[in-house]
Amino acid sequence: QLRSEIGITILNDLQLGVFSKMAEIKEIEVMVMDRKPLYVHVNEKIPLQDSRFVDAEELIEYPYIHLPKDFFSDLNQSLTINKTLLSDFKKMITMSNYHAIINMLNHTDAFMLGHKWQIEELKHSRIKSMQFQNCNINKSFIIIKRKREILSDAAKIFLEIINDNYADM
Repeated sequence: QLRSEIGITILNDLQLGVFSKMAEIKEIEVMVMDRKPLYVHVNEKIPLQDSRFVDAEELIEYPYIHLPKDFFSDLNQSLTINKTLLSDFKKMITMSNYHAIINMLNHTDAFMLGHKWQIEELKHSRIKSMQFQNCNINKSFIIIKRKREILSDAAKIFLEIINDNYADM
């Protein structure tokens, strides 16, 4: 209904390919602001061997918290992290509220997949963020807008703020 001038999303490489094709059809411009490796976020009390990197196999027995399934998350079922499929995780918890997920991470030995742009926020909740070993999956910070539309001054200022806060993370 043309209410929003811009949108922000985080997509992995596989999702970005599909999303870009859909955006092209709908005449939406996709701007990749940044691209970083996939991260795992866990309660800092979980005993993992390394404090910076984790092997996906180390997490097999821990509960994996994720948002409800949708078209784009279904694409992830074929993703492999160092020979471990996402579908290999034995315990899965579906939650639809981000703050509830953070609370669950704080009080359990569960983990969630995420990105680098969450790290600073999650540190305040005693959640440790690590990269996966031998993982070639990246997440991209995406801004979208309708093609051939001039952004308002407020939208331009908002994009500057986003760029100032997330460009160097």
